[in-house]
Amino acid sequence: MSVFELRHYQLYPHNREFLHERFAQHTSPIFDRLGFEAVAFFEVDTGPGEGDLVYLMKWESVEARAIGWRTFGADQEWARVRAATNERHGPLVARTNSTLLRPTGYSRMA
Repeated sequence: MSVFELRHYQLYPHNREFLHERFAQHTSPIFDRLGFEAVAFFEVDTGPGEGDLVYLMKWESVEARAIGWRTFGADQEWARVRAATNERHGPLVARTNSTLLRPTGYSRMA
């Protein structure tokens, strides 16, 4: 059974546009190249974390997730892009939170 990962990025308000730009132009294409399944991306509209980025990843297993993030962390293109955007704009993400979710038997995502 697949595992879903809900990732929440608390953003610095003055850098939000740059984080969205990095995801659209670089991070998402790297995810695609590495075979990651990004289900959906959201911007928190109201409530706690308003303006933050939240996204849902689908993994075949907890082990596949661990391997995937290790691979992403070691990716040369990601390292170059992250360093360049952080140098240009400063840190884009204040804090991250990741939650692993397993669909219930009655979920449409099961």
